[in-house]
Amino acid sequence: MRRVQYETTPGRVILALLAGAMVGACLVAASSILSMELYSSNDPKLLELIWLGLFVGNGAFVIFAVGLSLVGGPAWLLLHNLGWRGWPEAIAVGILLTFAASLCLQSGWPLPPPTKSTYSADDSGGPLIINNIVTAHGWTIFVQQSMQLSIVGGIVGLTIWRIAYRRKQPTQT
Repeated sequence: MRRVQYETTPGRVILALLAGAMVGACLVAASSILSMELYSSNDPKLLELIWLGLFVGNGAFVIFAVGLSLVGGPAWLLLHNLGWRGWPEAIAVGILLTFAASLCLQSGWPLPPPTKSTYSADDSGGPLIINNIVTAHGWTIFVQQSMQLSIVGGIVGLTIWRIAYRRKQPTQT
């Protein structure tokens, strides 16, 4: 069976990366709104949900745009040059890179903690970080949250692939 060949243009790549950041931001904002609606102890008003969506969506757009520029774009370029241009590759890279980036951002790795810092954090299940060290509970929570966010990364990867690529037309000789 012959593998389908895909091609792209720089303009479609830029549009695809912007659309990917927008889709990622919208999905994260929608997830935040849904969480607030389902799990809030008081009944949130429509205006509160709209503001939450705008606030979270804008922040998520910036994070996705920077992440796609610094990590996703170079990874995509590498796969493109290797000839791995299909939608399964786009989804897999989106999932893997989003998982890794989310886990690194949450745990603080690979940045060393500030000197003389005794940062600690916890949630309702227990301590996440004690004196700049991530606890077992912290790793569990960070991995779970990164896995959830990686689903968004897969959808972003598929979005970028769909916008950036077109089937290569056979050349006539």
